[in-house]
Amino acid sequence: MFARDVYVARRKALVQGMGSGLVLLPGNREVSMNYPANPLPFRQDSDFRYFFGLDHTAVDGLLDLDEGKSWLVGEELTVEDVIWMGELPRLEDQAASVGLDGVLSPAGMKDKIGAALRARRPVHFLPPYRGDQILRLSELLGLMPERVKGMASMALVDRVIALRSVKGPEEIEEMTRAVEITAEMYQAALAAMRPGSTEQAVVGAMQGAWSARGAQYSFP
Repeated sequence: MFARDVYVARRKALVQGMGSGLVLLPGNREVSMNYPANPLPFRQDSDFRYFFGLDHTAVDGLLDLDEGKSWLVGEELTVEDVIWMGELPRLEDQAASVGLDGVLSPAGMKDKIGAALRARRPVHFLPPYRGDQILRLSELLGLMPERVKGMASMALVDRVIALRSVKGPEEIEEMTRAVEITAEMYQAALAAMRPGSTEQAVVGAMQGAWSARGAQYSFP
């Protein structure tokens, strides 16, 4: 996660030239393997993380182009959530940490989207790539699921591409670090390759090098 001002500047650049309406950037949800409390490793939506910086499940981002406001959308953790996920800062604190104007509940976001649609204000969103995203957008926008992808905002797509194609110094620093870690992983793999070793042992050595540098996710 970068400094607060990085995300404020990114969102400010995003809304320039977008005109009227809302911008909805959904975050990802956990995907269960065989029951709800046993999910696959979580991977946040890259565009949500780029503009909102937060890397945990069940939150969304909403921007109002006319009011110039932005919100984190979500619900506070329950006791059961804390048991499985551990303690996290309150949503208000997380919103403040990335320079947002406040927090909306999912119901509050639905109300804002409904009001925008009734006023014929556009709701901009990127083409969804997961089934749960399509279903959520279908419900929020009052569209049949098969129509959702076709209603994605090409203006938003073009704006995101333009912004993400140019890397800031903080991104270059992280990309350099990623290359350094990759080199260490290959060095660990070479060191583990000897007569009688297995592919599993080599992969384990690579993953150990990855984890030792503070990586958050395992790789296949």
